[in-house]
Amino acid sequence: MSHCLQIPTKVCGVNGEVVGFGGLVWYSIPSKGRVGVIEEVVVLPEYRGNGLASKLMAELLKLAKEMGLQKINLTTADLGAKKLYEKFGFTKKEEDLMVLRGEKLKLLCN
Repeated sequence: MSHCLQIPTKVCGVNGEVVGFGGLVWYSIPSKGRVGVIEEVVVLPEYRGNGLASKLMAELLKLAKEMGLQKINLTTADLGAKKLYEKFGFTKKEEDLMVLRGEKLKLLCN
């Protein structure tokens, strides 16, 4: 049996070309309900500053509301993106983000 994970995405287009993208994934935690993660809100550099990222965020948050998500997380190191997310009410959470990747991850999977 195969399973396919469906990830809702939103795209922005100009003259038939995709110039922006954003995705929303979610999972359920018994003690917290349905938790969402906004992934990769990206707009091509030449189209930035025209409100496309704001439109993508608004659509993703609308979708999250329709899905009944209890909480939405995202991460960013980009100052411009951080200001965008704060505009939508996101706040910085003080915690340590720990990551396992590359060769160390490959060693665990063998």
